[in-house]
Amino acid sequence: MQTIKNNYPLILPLLLIGVVVCFFFNNYKAEAAFPGWSSINTIYYDPNQDDATNGFLETAAAELKNYLEEMSGKAWNIVYSDPGGSIIRLQVDSGAAEFSSRGDEAVRLIADTNGISIIGKTPIAVRHGAYILLEKLGVRWFFKNPAWEVIPSSLINLGDFDEIQEPWYFVRRITHASYVKNEETKDWNMRNRLPGAKTYSIGHSYANIVDRSEYAEHPEWFLPEGTSELSYPWQIRTDNPDVIQKAIEYADNALSVGAAGFIHYNDVLPVGSVSVSPNDGPGWDPPWGEDCQTITDKVFSLANEVASAVKDEHPNQYVALYSYALYSALPSFDLESNIMVQIATAYNYCGLSTVEQIQGMVARGATVGIRDYMDIWQWWNDIPSMNTTVLNGIKDYADLGVTVYNGETGDGWGGRAGLTNYLASKLLWNPDLNIND
Repeated sequence: MQTIKNNYPLILPLLLIGVVVCFFFNNYKAEAAFPGWSSINTIYYDPNQDDATNGFLETAAAELKNYLEEMSGKAWNIVYSDPGGSIIRLQVDSGAAEFSSRGDEAVRLIADTNGISIIGKTPIAVRHGAYILLEKLGVRWFFKNPAWEVIPSSLINLGDFDEIQEPWYFVRRITHASYVKNEETKDWNMRNRLPGAKTYSIGHSYANIVDRSEYAEHPEWFLPEGTSELSYPWQIRTDNPDVIQKAIEYADNALSVGAAGFIHYNDVLPVGSVSVSPNDGPGWDPPWGEDCQTITDKVFSLANEVASAVKDEHPNQYVALYSYALYSALPSFDLESNIMVQIATAYNYCGLSTVEQIQGMVARGATVGIRDYMDIWQWWNDIPSMNTTVLNGIKDYADLGVTVYNGETGDGWGGRAGLTNYLASKLLWNPDLNIND
């Protein structure tokens, strides 16, 4: 008791300080609170911050306006100078400290007394943020047809939040020739935040590097026809010095384009890769028969030569190729740091599992991706179910450090493709999502 009495002079001031601190804290929290949708009807962005080719901020503002008007039942305004107060702000801040260790698609969303701020490291990241906000409000773009678009009839109060998001997979491609140039599909991809911040080209490309019309004059550039069912030489001689030089020139030209469109998507994006990958099919016998190790080494040696030659001139760009068919073994040498390998999940004839290929390519120094088969009509005939193998794979590949995904899908959105495509788009952004929620 004596000790307590002696501390009265100290305890009372501390109690008073605590009351004052609580008062200011509670008032600060009240002041910082998101004011609610009834107080907001304005969207601001600075056109000078926008991407001149694609208009990412312009699209973000227009999409927000259209959907918010439908959900709120009131008119919304887009302005180009900040009026202050509680509004939606779309901003680019590439130098923000919170983005210093993050990729080009990182975006921060803040809801507080100033309304909602969507701050992206790049303009495309801001557009992503607009769709993240709409998803928070319950908007969904399940399948490509507008009939599968979900728009709530009112705006829910999200309260305060402050979060940073960016995709795990920096390449997120879901494509198929059956919906080339289909505007609904392009919009679906955009709203579900595909394919990434750059155009990453990957495909069977030897025919683009050395045209087969040159065979008559330069047969030494090609592998012999052999016993293949093909009527002309199909693969190129990857160890021929002239072929290597032509491949280097081809890659340099492709990576120098600056920006390029991609037929499945709305955007014209910086070129992120050039493909130096064999033509699809056979053509290795003679001289290499079906020797996986020899063919793999020959294929990856050419890609490595090209990658070494272009990496200084084209930093942050890749030389891409498949690990597939008779070149799905592991190369017997390390790979250049600007090699991107996409491992096919089928048609691999060299005896390694996908996990063994991933781990081996990572050990060789490559950036590793997956070339997946999401919905193949000839295999599944539009069975109305989701492809759980593909969806679980996206999670498993991420655990192994894979950051590139290229999925082939069909156009049967009401069958297997639609639900698989939609859930895949979410997992490619965040593989930790529980798709059963």
